[in-house]
Amino acid sequence: MNKILIISCVGLKDSSKEKIKAEDRYISTYFNLMKKYAKQNYNEWYILSAKYGLLKPFDLIDNYNISFYDKNSISKEDLIKTIPKHLFNQEIDVLLGSIYLEKLNGILKINNLFKEEPRTIGYKLQYLKQLLKRKGKSLFNY
Repeated sequence: MNKILIISCVGLKDSSKEKIKAEDRYISTYFNLMKKYAKQNYNEWYILSAKYGLLKPFDLIDNYNISFYDKNSISKEDLIKTIPKHLFNQEIDVLLGSIYLEKLNGILKINNLFKEEPRTIGYKLQYLKQLLKRKGKSLFNY
């Protein structure tokens, strides 16, 4: 079975006018740590976007400024349409904050690697750095 991870989009984006790969559009340290962890530990990974729904890293996207706090973010109905069918039948690891978790609640079987949500961004950055040092081994014995 494939190991699958979903990570969140972030507000800090490459402002290029042309379409670029989703994995290159988001440029924050936080996103880059999640991306590095995904590439090192998962066969398949996706980005949950407030505008586009579930993106593959190589999907070409425009720059945008929408968050899940906005009324014009993707609806749950449209989000479901972006999810590949094979994801509905397995447990998926996620690195998501609480608002992103709400969007997937009841849609997919998820295991949030950020235990005891909500956590601060500082905690999440530290946690990701520790995960990368341990090459993906669980940190839940802390």
